[in-house]
Parts: sequence; structure tokens; C-alpha cells
Amino acid sequence: MIIKPIIAGMPALLPWDSEPSPLVSEPFSRQVQLLVGSVIVLSIGAWIVKALWNSLAKDFESLPQMSYLRALGMTLLWGLAMVVALILIDGTRHTLSPAAWVRNGFTYRLSTEEEQILTDYRNQRREQLKNLHADLKSHIEANGRTLPPSLTTIESDHLYVPENAELQYLWKLDTENSTFQIVEPELVDDVRYAITAQGEVIEWDD
Repeated sequence: MIIKPIIAGMPALLPWDSEPSPLVSEPFSRQVQLLVGSVIVLSIGAWIVKALWNSLAKDFESLPQMSYLRALGMTLLWGLAMVVALILIDGTRHTLSPAAWVRNGFTYRLSTEEEQILTDYRNQRREQLKNLHADLKSHIEANGRTLPPSLTTIESDHLYVPENAELQYLWKLDTENSTFQIVEPELVDDVRYAITAQGEVIEWDD
């Protein structure tokens, strides 16, 4: 199992947590907020597009002057294209990870259950590195304190990332200083762990 945390959610112009009127339902209140916010942003955006276009037209005689209505139409067209793209992204996110995200003010965060799963998995990976380090130290002691050329030469049940039998740890050997580091492969998580020759688990930043 490969767990990769994803930052998701799009900030809203108006806060989701505002108290709706007792005369309307909460979903209807949210839709009104979105509609009002969209109209405001669209109006301001069209004015900015018109100003930028006409400013550019002063330097290029082939470009016609743009009216506010045309700028509004262009802004609306590009806005609709962006909405389609965002709908595809949002639909994919909900399909691949249903109920994994909960609203947190203006954006979203991982649900408590998903956060706990990720935390437990990271703890399991740190423990795996410690176990591999212990096996490696035993191998070194049994072979005249000589560092192995690769991890595959030692006897250990901890050569792979937990729940990912195809992902083997990387062996960083410094023969000049007689030291080493064991590093997780890149495809595990946004956070990569490594363990030093002294047995300290660190976050790897390469």
C-alpha cells in the first residue's frame, strides 16, 4: 500500500461557517454565497481583462478596443472552462478517496480517521528502519565490522518498506568515512525517512 498525502480543497470567497438564516436551509445558503461571490469575481475580472486588453491595444494598432460586454463574455468563457477542469479534479478526488476529506474553514483537510491511518503507517515505517538497522549491525559484528556492499547481502526480514514488498530500501554507503545511511525509496510518501549509522531515524531531504 502506497500512501501519499494530497493537499485538496479550494478556498471560498465567503466563509462556509457563516450562520444561515433560519428561513433557509444550509445548502441553499451556501449556493447563494457561491452565486454572489461568483458574480462579484466575474465582474471585477471582466473589468481587469478590459483594462489590460485596451492597454495592450495602445501599443498594437491591429488590436481593436474591447468593450466591457466583450470582456465579460471572454471572462465568462474562460471561467466556464476552468469550472469544467475543477469539476473533473474534484470528482476524481471524491471517487478515489470518498469521505477522506472534511471541510476545514475555507479549505479541506484529511479526516481524523485518514490522519490516524497515515500516522500509524509512518510509525510502522520508522520501526521497520530500526529493525533493519539492528539486523545490519548484527551482520557487521559477525563479519569483522565490515560494511556490506549492498543490503541484499545481509539476512533480514526487513529489507522492504512495510506493505510494499516491491519497494526496497536504498543503501547509501560512504566507504571513505566508513559510514552509511539507509533511505526509503521516493514513491512511499511525501515524507521520506532514513536511518543513520548511529541508528537515528531522520527525514530524508535529497
